Amino acid sequence: MRLLENENILWTSKRKRYILTDKRLREEIPSLFGATIKSITLSDIRSAELRTIWNWSYMRKAIWLFLLANGAVILFNNFLRTTELFKMIFGERAIQTDEAQTVFDVSVILMAVALVVTFLLVKKVFSFHTTALTIDIRLRWMDFEEREGFISQVESAKLYSSMTDTYIP
Repeated sequence: MRLLENENILWTSKRKRYILTDKRLREEIPSLFGATIKSITLSDIRSAELRTIWNWSYMRKAIWLFLLANGAVILFNNFLRTTELFKMIFGERAIQTDEAQTVFDVSVILMAVALVVTFLLVKKVFSFHTTALTIDIRLRWMDFEEREGFISQVESAKLYSSMTDTYIP
């Protein structure tokens, strides 16, 4: 990153993914085919928030698995095994009570694991918004005072940059 004239770095993240200077906030996400770079000048920041992001996809998949597995057992035992075509091809078959209980137990265990994973993947995110762009900064293992201090640092840098900007026509 090249610094602008009279620009100083105030803070960088551990992996240098996020950089706060006295003029801008920058995010660099490395990827296989180059980096994605977002840069917001501090004077353009309209709002900042600390929010929580939940990843519910594991829980949704576990619920669908529970419904499909137990629904298949009920469907098979109550409807499919009594059809003449099924009896002709496979004979007299049924899912026994202990097998059905095993399917139920395994699906409940998977739902419990998915619930734990959902709570473990909760992220606290700082969002800095302009009129057209948002930078989400995920800072892990910070307590409330450190989070509040970071937002205060961005706000004070924004205030400082707005006082030192001069308009050149």
